[in-house]
Amino acid sequence: MVTDVKTEPSVVDPNELRPILHEKINSLGADGLMMMHRVLQQLEIEELAADLQKDFANERDIAQRVDRAITEFRKKHPYK
Repeated sequence: MVTDVKTEPSVVDPNELRPILHEKINSLGADGLMMMHRVLQQLEIEELAADLQKDFANERDIAQRVDRAITEFRKKHPYK
């Protein structure tokens, strides 16, 4: 038989969450701090990768628009 597990409500407000996280980090030992550091690095990598993907998509869009503009211009003004 499965019983319901009660959990604490999620804290969403950063002003409430920050001291909770600080307290937990301050209580970590050396191994826990190293692991937390790796987790935070991974989070930063994922955020940077997402930003780069957006930038590359933007650049691809710009390149496609330039290509279309050049094609249209060449149709209207063919080489003689």
